[in-house]
Amino acid sequence: MGTVREPPPLSGAAKWLPPAPPAPVTRALRFSCFLESEGFSSYFHFHEGADGENVYLNDAFGTPFEGWINFGWDGAALKLVSVRHQLQFAPGTRSLSGGTLVLTDENGGEWRHSFDVPLPPHVLGQVGYHVGAWRDGGTIHTYHGPANPALEWDEFDFSVQPCEHTFPGTGETRKVFGVEHLARCSSTAPNGQVSKGRAQIEVFLNGRYAPYGFEAQSDQQGLSGRGVA
Repeated sequence: MGTVREPPPLSGAAKWLPPAPPAPVTRALRFSCFLESEGFSSYFHFHEGADGENVYLNDAFGTPFEGWINFGWDGAALKLVSVRHQLQFAPGTRSLSGGTLVLTDENGGEWRHSFDVPLPPHVLGQVGYHVGAWRDGGTIHTYHGPANPALEWDEFDFSVQPCEHTFPGTGETRKVFGVEHLARCSSTAPNGQVSKGRAQIEVFLNGRYAPYGFEAQSDQQGLSGRGVA
């Protein structure tokens, strides 16, 4: 006898439910960084509200700050506890061009990472988050049948940003720019030792973000933070 599957509990359609109370502080900035340098690697991320509030947020990306420095597979792991940042942005975009991050570890030591972005950042608009992002009108949720995995690709020129990009499935033309950055880094340890490295940095900026003078913007179906202006 087969397993009996219980139906999900019944509930009213979303349009009949009371609206959820607004979050006291909504996320405006997500910063995520994978860094590899001489003798250590690191991952850290932080999230802030529109006025730079570094508090717990009611969001999938809601952790104020979290990070570690690792010294090899068999080496020590050092917890990071806070960050200060001074970021620079390419004109007309919310893409990084460079900046400095000062991270404080659990022992009170400060790690200073200065970075620049030598190449155009990766644009997410064509990845499939947007309805009709691919030429066949599909998205990352498109079902390709039982013969998985499926390979699919398109070619677009994003060498100059911001740029106009027409999303094939909808015919909508939007101004886009990259939010995934490959960066060169110079890191200064608490003892003054300087090392060179590289990083992959993701930055989502949604709406108003006062610390760097960004004004409010339309939601663009939830994609404004992913590089759709």
